[in-house]
Amino acid sequence: MWEGLAKGATVIEEFGPAQWAPAFGMLADRFGVTWIVDVAAEYAQG
Repeated sequence: MWEGLAKGATVIEEFGPAQWAPAFGMLADRFGVTWIVDVAAEYAQG
């Protein structure tokens, strides 16, 4: 998914691990729309 969005886009933050998520990235596509991709982690309760 990221590769498709990144074609012709300005990458603001490369897609990869972040302190708050297993994966995060931000870009502005060729139309000027800013996309934020944030992968949520499932935490075990207990």
